[in-house]
Amino acid sequence: MPEWIRTELASKEPAARQRAEEALAAIVVNALGHDASERPA
Repeated sequence: MPEWIRTELASKEPAARQRAEEALAAIVVNALGHDASERPA
């Protein structure tokens, strides 16, 4: 996981955490080989 994601996940700033969470989610979806629209609701 990139260092900037680790840093922003630990941030007290909500916007920084949200950016990191969204980036991490995109990395996981990509690693699993699924389109984001295929995620269960």
